[in-house]
Amino acid sequence: MSLTNPQLQQYDFLAEMQRDAYFPPHLVEKGRQILIRLCEAIEADRPQSLDALYVLSHAATEEFNRLAEEFYEHDSEIEPRRARTSVRISRRWPRLTVSIRRMSRN
Repeated sequence: MSLTNPQLQQYDFLAEMQRDAYFPPHLVEKGRQILIRLCEAIEADRPQSLDALYVLSHAATEEFNRLAEEFYEHDSEIEPRRARTSVRISRRWPRLTVSIRRMSRN
């Protein structure tokens, strides 16, 4: 599966973390892949409500929780301020923005 939304295809997920040497590049890439898979799931399933969207986000949240342990093992950590990413979905909900922090409350 790959992203079909042109804006998401061009979006540089976790760009700030990629530019900061504090974050291990291979772990930042894992985080990027988690977000890309979440976006692919959203495109494929087209959730009809925020609750349905939060269900999709649960797996990504769990993956990020596990990834946080890997960051700690490499003397680093995921900083929510930097890792927070917004996903804009224009097909069903024009300009809907959902933050990773909000989705992780599920």
